[in-house]
Amino acid sequence: MDNARTIPGYKCYLDAGSRARPDIYVTFLSIRPDPGRFVNGVAFQVPAALLKLLDRRERNYRRVEVTGLLDEELPGRVFTYVGLAQARERYERGRESGTAFVAQRYFDAVTADFRSLDSLDEFERTTDRLEVPRRDLVRLDVPERSGMRASQQLRGRRPVVGQWWWRDVRQEGCS
Repeated sequence: MDNARTIPGYKCYLDAGSRARPDIYVTFLSIRPDPGRFVNGVAFQVPAALLKLLDRRERNYRRVEVTGLLDEELPGRVFTYVGLAQARERYERGRESGTAFVAQRYFDAVTADFRSLDSLDEFERTTDRLEVPRRDLVRLDVPERSGMRASQQLRGRRPVVGQWWWRDVRQEGCS
């Protein structure tokens, strides 16, 4: 994400030490097709109305159905979010110019979540190594003009029992 832009209902980041808002790209995980590879993930049951809010929240991604790529059958349709071409382009620009970073707290949260699922080793084995440095950043949610954020509506939802594997994809960075 381009941290120089302010988008209502989205977020921005401040440097944890100076509290200044750096002109950087903040990067996140994504997945991409890669035959013979897989990623692990967690599935949540989400009402259809909430999917539109999630699409807005995940504005740097597109929703893709992966129902047929799971290693076991789940009730209903299953989606994931894949980084948009524009997000990958921002990531590459930031990586090449030295202005792309992974927020340390995001990195810590992702690894803690996989550790809690007893899947950290698998996550590390199936995820590309970081190509950009980590940075101590503080996330600020930019208020929407009205309404409740999708992340607020998801809070407290529990995963559908277990975790599943998506075949023929791998994890990578996007911005």
